[in-house]
Amino acid sequence: MPYAIGTKLKLLISGTEQEQLEENDLCAKYNIQYSKEQFLLRWSTLSRLSEYARKTTIQLIQPYYQLDQFILFIEQNLSLLKYIENRYLTNNKNRCYT
Repeated sequence: MPYAIGTKLKLLISGTEQEQLEENDLCAKYNIQYSKEQFLLRWSTLSRLSEYARKTTIQLIQPYYQLDQFILFIEQNLSLLKYIENRYLTNNKNRCYT
């Protein structure tokens, strides 16, 4: 999963392959939504007294929730990420440190 996140971040910053990025966005958002629906379905079938089953079910949804939050953060801070890239990654090639 970290490779996919890094790839998405690179595509967002570079601004290239916009169609592929939109398609990946739709797939990621669909998978996250599907996982949320499956979680709610599982959760509704659990006994209120089964603490272990509830903890296990919550652990299954956690990576999807974190990915959803990461995608939301990237989308909201894209201009900041482009600024950081321009400031620290592309402009440092010509600097000489002594």
